[in-house]
Amino acid sequence: MDGKINAAVMYQIGNNIDTTNGYGATAQLGYENSMFGVQMAYDKFTDSVKTASGTAVNTLSGTVYNTDSFLLAGKVMPTKSITVYGGWEWYQFEHASDSTITYGNIDGYAVSGVTSAIGAGTHQNNNVYYVGAKFDFAENMPALAGLTAALGYYNTKFDENQGATPTTNSKAGTIDTETLVVDYKINKRFDTYFAYTNNHFSGPTYATNFANVEAAGVGVRMKF
Repeated sequence: MDGKINAAVMYQIGNNIDTTNGYGATAQLGYENSMFGVQMAYDKFTDSVKTASGTAVNTLSGTVYNTDSFLLAGKVMPTKSITVYGGWEWYQFEHASDSTITYGNIDGYAVSGVTSAIGAGTHQNNNVYYVGAKFDFAENMPALAGLTAALGYYNTKFDENQGATPTTNSKAGTIDTETLVVDYKINKRFDTYFAYTNNHFSGPTYATNFANVEAAGVGVRMKF
């Protein structure tokens, strides 16, 4: 059997700003072989700070949450040229253990205060489902060695904040995302790529004039 089991655990003292408030813990377990792979992970963080631009120049505002999340991801390689991916991620925002944390600055920027964005006793569940495939042209067409193409679809669902007074920020929403990446490896150092993504927004939390966002790009990468 050519498979390998991998596992990891981590504990973090403090939140993502300092070691005084909150903690973080995560665990991961997986199995991989030449044709199949599966990975699972769970983590929990308290008093995790999310930052945004402040009302004044060169300032930040912040909101603080408790979070839980679980990830299940897998891949299958039916042939050497095709890899199929899929997975599901669930994450939950909850009222922070400390509803107000006094910070004078975050990452060197002044901040007036960090407060909880989810009220006591409320929470929001979110789910992300994805599936995709990658094709390596080299196996079937040696003249195209170095060329790969990948397609992906993501469905992101934000549930309503349970127990919250209905507001724009507490309503449900969905994002459907399609992606395409074509990559050509020129040599060991350089590759060039084309990427396209389309995002469709729906649900009460999104404005009707914000339904679709598309983006495309090309580039050259160099590995040092």
